Amino acid sequence: MRLARKVNLSKWRQHETAGIDCIPADAITNDLKTFGNTLSFWRVKEDAEGLDNAMLAILGSQERIDKLDIAIIPANFMADDRLLVDTPGKTCFTSLETLHVDLSFLNSEHLAAVARALAACVYNNQTTKVARADFTSRIKAGISLHKVPPSQVSESVRKELKLV
Repeated sequence: MRLARKVNLSKWRQHETAGIDCIPADAITNDLKTFGNTLSFWRVKEDAEGLDNAMLAILGSQERIDKLDIAIIPANFMADDRLLVDTPGKTCFTSLETLHVDLSFLNSEHLAAVARALAACVYNNQTTKVARADFTSRIKAGISLHKVPPSQVSESVRKELKLV
């Protein structure tokens, strides 16, 4: 199993010396902001639809349509899998809420391990880019395939898709 999380690639690639052993502080403070010592991830199941479902769950959690980058890391990067706690995710695709997991009870050592795992992903070009047009088409497809009622999509996304 793997874990997916939205990241801001520009923060990770701020300067030439950025790398796995030299992670820019802005990347950490921007993409690894914890709440209650937890970080939110989406499970990527090892099947044909795993990545698509995780991406759709992430897109469904966004308040507005924008391009974004998704990093996918191995779930076993943390030695202690007791830190992974199943929690319902906040996404308009309610059938995908169960893919959500919190990395919980984090301390500075854990956060450094997460940063290194994400850095390895970023600097080895193992991220997935979602363009605005792709974001729009995936949400529209979800609506037309009845995976999500339009009313559950965020208001600003509905406005941009001209559904209001």
